[in-house]
Amino acid sequence: MTAVPVMATVDEADFFGEVPVALTVSRLAQPLADTPAAVTILDRETIARLGLRDLTDALRLVPGYMVSGYNGANPVGAYHAPLDEFGTRNLVLVDGRSLYTSTYLGGTVRGMSTVRLEDVERIEILRGSNSAAFGANALFGVINIVTRHAADTQGGEIKLDVGSANIRDAYARIGWQTEAGHQRLSVNRRSDSGYRFVDDDRSIVGLNWRGDWSDGGRNEWTTSLGITQSDTHHGRLGNVSNPLRNTYYENIYGNLIWRRQMTDSNDIQLNISFDQDTIEDNFIFQGSPPEFVGSLVDQGALERRLNVEVQTQSIVNASFRWVAGAGFKQESAKSLGLFNRRDWITITDYRVFGAAEWMLSPSITLHGALFAGDNSAAGRYADPRVFLNYRLDESQSFRLGYTQARRLPTLFEQRGERVVTAPAGAPSVTLFRANGDLVPEQLKTWEIGYFLSRRDWGLMADVRIYRESLTDYIADLGGALRNFNEGFLIQGLEYQIQWDPDPHSKLIFNQSFIDFETRIPRSFYTASTSLLDRTPAKWMSSFVYMRRLNGGWDASVQWHHRSSMSWRRTVDNLMPATSRVDVRVAKVWSTTYGRAEAALTLQNITGDQPEFLISRPSVFPRRAFATFHVEF
Repeated sequence: MTAVPVMATVDEADFFGEVPVALTVSRLAQPLADTPAAVTILDRETIARLGLRDLTDALRLVPGYMVSGYNGANPVGAYHAPLDEFGTRNLVLVDGRSLYTSTYLGGTVRGMSTVRLEDVERIEILRGSNSAAFGANALFGVINIVTRHAADTQGGEIKLDVGSANIRDAYARIGWQTEAGHQRLSVNRRSDSGYRFVDDDRSIVGLNWRGDWSDGGRNEWTTSLGITQSDTHHGRLGNVSNPLRNTYYENIYGNLIWRRQMTDSNDIQLNISFDQDTIEDNFIFQGSPPEFVGSLVDQGALERRLNVEVQTQSIVNASFRWVAGAGFKQESAKSLGLFNRRDWITITDYRVFGAAEWMLSPSITLHGALFAGDNSAAGRYADPRVFLNYRLDESQSFRLGYTQARRLPTLFEQRGERVVTAPAGAPSVTLFRANGDLVPEQLKTWEIGYFLSRRDWGLMADVRIYRESLTDYIADLGGALRNFNEGFLIQGLEYQIQWDPDPHSKLIFNQSFIDFETRIPRSFYTASTSLLDRTPAKWMSSFVYMRRLNGGWDASVQWHHRSSMSWRRTVDNLMPATSRVDVRVAKVWSTTYGRAEAALTLQNITGDQPEFLISRPSVFPRRAFATFHVEF
């Protein structure tokens, strides 16, 4: 058994062979049989054949993920425990660029809406902690999105989705080649009316450009630019603290990746990314005291994120290879409504990281990784990982290890101050003020895993048994944040199976079983601290079947089931067990000018189901939409 080549020498066949290669675990390209973590890989073909519209739709195919949203305009996925509804404990990367925002509600819920699946080549979801490779905020996993190489998207493409719930989606792109490389320009729009009984219409438009260049030798560049604008409806009728209103979100980004193959066994990579988020969200105060009625409550913000990272990796010999690097991250925000000041607030983070893979014998591999940083708000930190992989034979492997992760408090959690000032100039009322002494949440995980790949059977399976202990949990106690040292204990088992019984069929099946124990004293569970009281689904299952039929026809069916759970306050928001079935039928044909497809997708054909909260009506309805797609 030989070492897997480093990142720069891996080609497309490695990523989509019978045993796919993953990059998300340790920054080293590794077959799934040898990774020190459980990974789910969703390729472009699977995403397209299932008719998925959002990134969160794809997360339904990943064991352990609960998908919902506090409204239909802001869908979110939570791995193992619904500790928040804003994605603050998952790290989402697009070509190495983080979508994690640090203002107000924070997290990844807004950033995930900027991902257009037509531009995606594959999605790697690491199920478990990975701060040892990607730093703080990779607490409950990493969703790593790799977009398509510009050389693979030459020519034109047009796609339209039209259906019930006011679904009106459009996508168009053009790709062209120059002497130096390839480029792609795509434009998209996505809109629908969200949940039933909720005013959560959304309209998202985006423009994205990517260029891939090479000097014909050892240097390669990938550059990308984009802008996404989102208009959504928010709030509830009659709720003075969350009234009906329109909100606006804009993301502008730029990303540069430079790779140089120094030698056949060593390369270096530089990644520079910049994001600017603009959020407009305000309403007129209608609560108590009455002298403040008519005041403007402004939850808008301007946020900027800069990340610079350099890494190098090397194959020392057939038994040992490593990767190491350093980086700088800066997060800045400005908001009078959220911080009660007009100037910029900035947090900087300096970091170093490294990982190594050492084959102790042909059947035993030792993995080690460490990520250390110095954060201007939270101080110094370090997160390690140690794993052993044992190859039983060519088709089976086991893994055993320990990893540590953390989530740093966001800018708002550290320095937020929401104030309402009466129009007549009366003393202001503070709705929220950060105490400034929060420490990072920490997650310690022990894991046992098993991986099977039988090419002769067309079968691939992965099993994960884990014990996760979360301490220093940050919670809201009626307008004040504090750490809870006790936290939570999460134990469980999950597995995924992919079987290709013949060249025309594919089955995907996964299940997860979760035991969730709260170690926070029950005395804190009051009406004002109801966000502490959350209950994950004890078990979940997903089944997917795809079949290519004669005459260019293609069909797929999805079934997703979860047991009862609550995203908030269990006492009056325990949602019943639900099942959802989606069906898609498509006809594909070739023309003189290229490929064409027409499809019909039926979502949730089992009937309307409640979403997020039971205490107020919020229902995902039965939906149907038609797709028209041409490539030329």
